[in-house]
Amino acid sequence: MSITNPYKILGIPVGSSIEEVKKVYKSIALKSHPDKLNNISDVNERNIKIKEFVEATNAYNKILKGDVEDYSFIDEDFIVTGKQIGRAHV
Repeated sequence: MSITNPYKILGIPVGSSIEEVKKVYKSIALKSHPDKLNNISDVNERNIKIKEFVEATNAYNKILKGDVEDYSFIDEDFIVTGKQIGRAHV
């Protein structure tokens, strides 16, 4: 199971202020909200934007609810399996 860092998804440092989280989320939502994608005819591109919106929304909600762990020690190449932490195999 991989670790999903909501801060990484939003592209902000761990521990960013709520104001910064809201600002970045709003920026992502304005670009990728399904209601804003009417001008994109490529289905694949639309799906990528919708996925980006869903991931950003989930990350945003997780941070606002305080449902985040300490991600400051986790490198993006690491995964957690059981009690072991090791490099992800790509």
